[in-house]
Amino acid sequence: MPWGPDVETNLAISSANHLKVRFIQQSPKKYLIYLYNIIFLLLNNRFFIGFNLIGDDLNTKFS
Repeated sequence: MPWGPDVETNLAISSANHLKVRFIQQSPKKYLIYLYNIIFLLLNNRFFIGFNLIGDDLNTKFS
């Protein structure tokens, strides 16, 4: 059974939350900005990967 977008999104959010908890436990608050940047990049990377897959699919249909 292939993974759909909901499963992948939930996995990305769970991973980001796990990183957030570990980071907060081990780091002073001044480093939280790095954590938020990592989460932002993870979620944006997920979006761009999905967008690229859609674009690739469209290219194969019209070629």
